Amino acid sequence: MPNLAKKSRGLSFHIPNAYGTYLHHILNGINVRDFIWHNGGREAYYIEDDSLGRDLFPPARLLDGSTLQHIISDEPYYIIFADLKAFQHEADVEDIANYEQFVRSECQLVLLVVDCSHVYMYAKDPQTLAQIYANAVAQQFEKIQFITDDNDELTMFVAF
Repeated sequence: MPNLAKKSRGLSFHIPNAYGTYLHHILNGINVRDFIWHNGGREAYYIEDDSLGRDLFPPARLLDGSTLQHIISDEPYYIIFADLKAFQHEADVEDIANYEQFVRSECQLVLLVVDCSHVYMYAKDPQTLAQIYANAVAQQFEKIQFITDDNDELTMFVAF
């Protein structure tokens, strides 16, 4: 595992453009139940009879970790866009629009999926970031790259 530079913000990688339980695989090793999740929703659907079915995410903006774990683990789905932000249970939950807001907020983790396969994850804790990296390698995701101050291409934390 590479040495994490202090200015590493997060990690980007590609997942297969296919249906499955990829959010579960992406978050492997992170205790999803430890957080309240701000659900930016977007576009993700369960697979029903080999086609896109009902919405993966409920309309609720906040999901407890157990609910999210159930949603992302049990049935196959197809992600077009996803926007999830993790907060500790007693934290002030707010929508985070960019990296500067993320740094100032109580948000601990940002997970964005863009155009079905591009994943961007930001974590405040260096150990969590190292864990995300190790998991991405173990899952054999492609084009794994640390996001730094110098190469961060996202100006907004919105998946669409």
